[in-house]
Amino acid sequence: MDYNFHIMSLPHGRTYLMNLAKNVVIRSSPGKISKFYAKERGGKEFELHHLSDLLQDTLKAARKISRVEYAQF
Repeated sequence: MDYNFHIMSLPHGRTYLMNLAKNVVIRSSPGKISKFYAKERGGKEFELHHLSDLLQDTLKAARKISRVEYAQF
Protein backbone atom coordinates (compact mmCIF):
# COMPACT_ATOMS: atom_id res chain seq x y z
CA MET A 1 0.00 0.00 0.00
CA ASP A 2 1.33 3.39 -0.94
CA TYR A 3 0.48 5.62 2.03
CA ASN A 4 1.86 8.73 0.35
CA PHE A 5 -0.57 8.28 -2.55
CA HIS A 6 -3.57 8.64 -0.21
CA ILE A 7 -2.08 11.68 1.49
CA MET A 8 -1.05 13.35 -1.77
CA SER A 9 -4.53 12.82 -3.23
CA LEU A 10 -6.11 15.04 -0.55
CA PRO A 11 -7.24 18.51 -1.62
CA HIS A 12 -4.72 21.31 -0.97
CA GLY A 13 -7.06 23.07 1.46
CA ARG A 14 -7.97 22.03 4.98
CA THR A 15 -9.98 18.79 4.85
CA TYR A 16 -12.24 17.16 7.41
CA LEU A 17 -12.92 13.41 7.27
CA MET A 18 -14.97 10.97 9.30
CA ASN A 19 -14.11 7.34 9.96
CA LEU A 20 -17.46 5.75 10.85
CA ALA A 21 -15.94 2.38 11.78
CA LYS A 22 -13.62 3.91 14.40
CA ASN A 23 -15.99 6.75 15.44
CA VAL A 24 -13.22 9.30 14.83
CA VAL A 25 -12.92 12.49 12.80
CA ILE A 26 -9.68 13.68 11.23
CA ARG A 27 -8.55 17.14 10.12
CA SER A 28 -5.73 17.66 7.66
CA SER A 29 -3.71 20.86 7.83
CA PRO A 30 -1.83 21.20 4.57
CA GLY A 31 1.42 23.04 4.30
CA LYS A 32 5.06 22.41 3.60
CA ILE A 33 4.70 19.44 5.93
CA SER A 34 1.10 18.28 6.21
CA LYS A 35 -0.15 17.63 9.71
CA PHE A 36 -3.13 15.57 10.76
CA TYR A 37 -5.26 15.77 13.86
CA ALA A 38 -7.84 13.31 15.16
CA LYS A 39 -10.68 13.60 17.62
CA GLU A 40 -12.93 11.01 19.22
CA ARG A 41 -16.53 11.95 19.92
CA GLY A 42 -16.58 14.57 22.68
CA GLY A 43 -12.82 14.30 23.16
CA LYS A 44 -9.89 16.62 22.67
CA GLU A 45 -8.00 16.89 19.41
CA PHE A 46 -4.62 15.16 19.19
CA GLU A 47 -1.90 15.11 16.55
CA LEU A 48 -1.83 12.04 14.36
CA HIS A 49 1.30 10.64 12.71
CA HIS A 50 1.00 10.53 8.91
CA LEU A 51 1.85 6.78 8.83
CA SER A 52 -0.62 5.74 11.52
CA ASP A 53 -3.06 2.94 10.75
CA LEU A 54 -5.95 5.12 11.88
CA LEU A 55 -5.13 7.79 9.31
CA GLN A 56 -4.60 5.27 6.51
CA ASP A 57 -7.86 3.44 7.30
CA THR A 58 -9.70 6.75 7.33
CA LEU A 59 -8.24 7.86 4.00
CA LYS A 60 -9.34 4.61 2.35
CA ALA A 61 -12.99 4.80 3.42
CA ALA A 62 -13.55 8.36 4.53
CA ARG A 63 -16.61 10.49 4.35
CA LYS A 64 -15.92 14.22 3.96
CA ILE A 65 -17.56 16.42 6.56
CA SER A 66 -17.76 20.16 7.17
CA ARG A 67 -15.77 22.23 9.66
CA VAL A 68 -18.95 22.66 11.74
CA GLU A 69 -19.55 18.90 11.87
CA TYR A 70 -15.92 18.42 12.94
CA ALA A 71 -16.25 20.98 15.74
CA GLN A 72 -19.51 19.43 16.98
CA PHE A 73 -18.16 15.90 17.00
